[in-house]
Amino acid sequence: MSRFARPTLTLLACVLSLSLAACGGGGGSDGDAGGETVILPGQDARTLIQFGYRPGTGVYDYGYRSIAQLAISGAPADADMSRFAMSHNGRDYLLYAFNAASDRLYLFLFDGRRYTYAADIFLRNVPADASVASVAATYSPGTGYSVYLRSAMDPTTIYQFQSNNFTGPYTLGGGLAFPSLATTGAPADADFDRWTIFYDGATYRQAIFQRGSVDTLYQFGWNGSSYEYGHASRPTAQIVNAPAETYQGNAKILHDGTDFRLYQLAP
Repeated sequence: MSRFARPTLTLLACVLSLSLAACGGGGGSDGDAGGETVILPGQDARTLIQFGYRPGTGVYDYGYRSIAQLAISGAPADADMSRFAMSHNGRDYLLYAFNAASDRLYLFLFDGRRYTYAADIFLRNVPADASVASVAATYSPGTGYSVYLRSAMDPTTIYQFQSNNFTGPYTLGGGLAFPSLATTGAPADADFDRWTIFYDGATYRQAIFQRGSVDTLYQFGWNGSSYEYGHASRPTAQIVNAPAETYQGNAKILHDGTDFRLYQLAP
C-alpha cells in the first residue's frame, strides 16, 4: 500500500463478510507461534487446492464456485512450494514461491489451465531480521506489485517490497510503499508464521491462523496506520471441506476483482 493510500472500508463491511459472486478464479469455474520458524509441509507440492468464499458466512468452502484443483507446472527443481503467495492484478493470477536457498522467488502465471513457471523474482534491500519462513503478495493499480516478509525479531512488523511490474525487482519501500507495516490487536494465540495479505480494490486485509488450528483464521483490516484485528472485518474466518490430501498448515487468499479465493497445497 502507498504511503498516501487510505484504503476505504466499504466493499467488505467485514473482512470476510464479503459479498462475493461469480465464478472461476485462479481460474475459472467448475459448476508454532510468532517469530519462530515453522517447517510447513508441501515443499514439493504441485497442486493448488482452491476454496471460494460463501457470501455473508465467514466460510471458505472447497471448490465453491471455483475449479477445485489446479496444477503447478514447470517448477524449478529447487522450488519450495511450502513458502508460497498468491495475487491477482486484474487480469493475471500470480503464484510466488521461494527457492530452497531463499535468494529469490519463482513466479508462476495461470494460463487458463494450470500455473506455469514464468520468471525469477529478486528482492532488494532485505532487512537483516526479515524472515523468509513465509511470504505474502498483493497488487494495487495505484501502487503496483507488493511482496511482504515478516520481521523475525518482531513478527507484528511486516516489510513491504514493491515493483511496477510483476517481474521485479521488488525493492523495500519501493515507489510510494510503506517499507514497514504494523499489526495491532492480535490475539495471543495468533500464529504469525502462517498468514496472508489480500486486497479487494478498496481495502487491504491480513489473515493469520490461530495457533494449533488448520481451519480458523484471525482477520485484520488496514486502518490507515496498521493492520488492526477485526477492523472493518469479521474477527475470524473458517476453511471447510478440505480434501484429505491437502496440506492444511498454510493458506493464501486473493481477490480477483469479483471473488475472494483461498488456496492450499496438495501433492
